[in-house]
Amino acid sequence: RELCDRLFLYHPADKGNATWLTRDQIIAGIQDLEPITDPSRIFRTVLTVEDEKSLRGIVSGLAERVREAMESKQYDFAAESLGQMDRLACIDNPVVERLLADAKHQTNFAITKLERTGVRHVLVASFDHAQQVADELEGIGLALSAVPKIQDAGELAETLRMHVSMAREEKERTDKLIQQVQSMADEKEALVRQLDVMQEIQQATQRDVDKMREEQENLAKVYQEKQEAAKAQYNEEKERLQSKLEEASEKEKEVLEKQMQDIKKEMEAKVAEAEEKQRAEVQQNEALIGKLEGRLREKAEEEKKVREQMEEAGRKEETARAKAEAANDLRQAMGQRNITALEQAITKATQHGVDTAKARTRLAELVEAAEAAERENKRAAESKQPSAALLDKARAELGSSSHDQHILKAINGGDLEAKDSVGYTALMNAANDGHLSCLEVLVEKGADLNAKNNDGQTALDRAKEYKKTDCVAFLKKEMKKRG
Repeated sequence: RELCDRLFLYHPADKGNATWLTRDQIIAGIQDLEPITDPSRIFRTVLTVEDEKSLRGIVSGLAERVREAMESKQYDFAAESLGQMDRLACIDNPVVERLLADAKHQTNFAITKLERTGVRHVLVASFDHAQQVADELEGIGLALSAVPKIQDAGELAETLRMHVSMAREEKERTDKLIQQVQSMADEKEALVRQLDVMQEIQQATQRDVDKMREEQENLAKVYQEKQEAAKAQYNEEKERLQSKLEEASEKEKEVLEKQMQDIKKEMEAKVAEAEEKQRAEVQQNEALIGKLEGRLREKAEEEKKVREQMEEAGRKEETARAKAEAANDLRQAMGQRNITALEQAITKATQHGVDTAKARTRLAELVEAAEAAERENKRAAESKQPSAALLDKARAELGSSSHDQHILKAINGGDLEAKDSVGYTALMNAANDGHLSCLEVLVEKGADLNAKNNDGQTALDRAKEYKKTDCVAFLKKEMKKRG
């Protein structure tokens, strides 16, 4: 029907009847046609159903080849297949465009997955494996550099290598801090052992002092007993001599009195000797006890210093341990893409005196990358519009019914989530009526796949209920892609 107005009959020698066009009329008509500005649009009118089916098969096969090549690490082959798909994209077929976009999305996903594997290796300090991933990314970058809309794997490789280098340095610094912590712990343990020895010495010295004081007390008792025994012996001898003195003659009395004086002198001499010995021994013991007590005081002072050293060693160990922990947390955060976690790690590291210059550089890179991604997402969202061919095909599916007019309004830029009088969105109406191209347009524009009508049904539910198998398959695929 679209071509009937452009059909004509023509005779090269202008010998047709009056209804036939002449050569001059045909030339004039061709010259009046609108110039072709986009050659790819010509194919919209020449693709038959069989052609489009064959084309889909070819592109699907190429997409599968790309997937298999990426999995088997045949990146040159993947680049070749993507290039072939790019050349077919000039046909401007919506299915071709979608399959090409999916193939590139899967390729980018594989590159990102590989890059994240490298990052995980960095996080667990498996730097050799991370370096191997960087080398592989570099190979991908070289193979796919000419393919448009594929992320730069070479740049990812360079970034990963930089992270490996930074992580190595941070790991070495963290290991040194851990060694310092261990050294301080060993020093503290040595001080603890020294303190234990000192306490044992002090306890032994105190026991010696206590023993000597006990011996001194016992010695004093012995000397006291000796003095009392000497006095008792003197008194006993004195009484004996006095009893004799009463019966003795004058001459004998003189002898007895002299004996009594001699005995008294002997007793006094013994007592004096005992007292002198006691004083000498007491002085000797006191001098020794004084020395021992002096040693106790010295040891107590040494113990005090050792305890202070232990406390200082404990503080240093705790500080070093906290610093090592902060450095390790910082190294871990630098390998991730979490800006908040890295900011917190930098704050903690700064508090514990860890150098954060490289971490701040990494933070600036992440912030810049996040801002760039936000700008790109915004630009992509603003520029995300279905192709003209798909829009034309979608509009061609629609008639004048209220359902179709609701769909048409959304396709032409209206509110995608606006509901009609019975609570259906444009996406639900398109699924309900089996308008596959309309579904494709609405999904590309960002329609909510999970929106529900008044009965709690989604667009997928409506397509299932009315057995619109193409729409069901398409909606399931899109829902899987969106997660």
